[in-house]
Amino acid sequence: MDLLSGSWPGEIYWFRGQPGRKFAAPERLRHKDGTLINCGGGRWSESAGDMAIFVGGAEFQKKGDKTVILYDGKTFEAPPGKSIGITGTASAVHATDWDADGDLDLLVGTISGEIWLVPNEGKADKPVFGQETQLTVTGTQSNVLDTLWKSFVAGTSKSGSQVLRVPHGDAGPFAADWDGDGLTDLLAGAGDGSVWFYRNIGQAGSPILQQGVMLVPAVNAGESASKGPVRGVRAKICVTDWNEDGRLDLLVGDFATVQSMQERTPDQKAKDDELRSELVTLQAQMNDLLKQRAQLHANRESEEKTKKLQELNEELKRLINRMQEIRSQLPEQYTYHGWVWLYLRKPAGASQNR
Repeated sequence: MDLLSGSWPGEIYWFRGQPGRKFAAPERLRHKDGTLINCGGGRWSESAGDMAIFVGGAEFQKKGDKTVILYDGKTFEAPPGKSIGITGTASAVHATDWDADGDLDLLVGTISGEIWLVPNEGKADKPVFGQETQLTVTGTQSNVLDTLWKSFVAGTSKSGSQVLRVPHGDAGPFAADWDGDGLTDLLAGAGDGSVWFYRNIGQAGSPILQQGVMLVPAVNAGESASKGPVRGVRAKICVTDWNEDGRLDLLVGDFATVQSMQERTPDQKAKDDELRSELVTLQAQMNDLLKQRAQLHANRESEEKTKKLQELNEELKRLINRMQEIRSQLPEQYTYHGWVWLYLRKPAGASQNR
């Protein structure tokens, strides 16, 4: 058993399974032409405005008096006069035989909500990946969020296709025959915690996807940062018959912010309040020192200026160290958590509530 993983920069990683339930070091997957697979990445962003933003696992490098981008052994120079930066596509990958030719292809979701198909043009045991293409949907968006079975036919048509974009981005794709008609459908988690179903109305090996229907609603903003388990965002899904009743169910992983449930004694609370009060005072002192330093930088160079800057920097260092020490003693008010939610499928015609 192998593992595949997306990444924040966008590249896809393959962990080959080894005996004893161990895995080899990750390999970055490449196209048959040798270039890294990074759907929507590996290039300059087309919507960076006044900046030149490179998309991918790149790094900055000095080239003479210029700063350039180094990506997969190649150098990229920004247009003249533009500052440069690096971002990612937050890829999420799922392996499935999308074109029904007997080998595993890749479906890759990105932070922008697009889902790409990377076709395997090789064999099941020797994958060779071709160039990616964006998945598309046909018909008009349905506003009917009734039962799953009613919404299969609500508000759809065959009036052309458009690029599939999962609402609120952060697409996490999964392929499964959700409606039981023998064709592989597409499901996707979204950035707002919702889960979407894209029905395949094509044929085996040539999928045609209808517009998405919401299976799981978005997270209620009021639920965030609560105590205890609450639904989160950035939904990533798995489809399986969890309870072995012959119907496919949903497992939904997420990312949530949770209030700390650590109980504090009265003495501890009093100490916490004392430390937080000191922290406020130190922050005000640091803000004042930063203003003084900014004013000094605007002055002409002099020995007095250099000496004063050194003194300010030493005092800032002392304040920062003390603030870090205080924060280490205070309990966390919020923690980050990832939950997994189970949605059991009900029989056709029954309520589709969680």
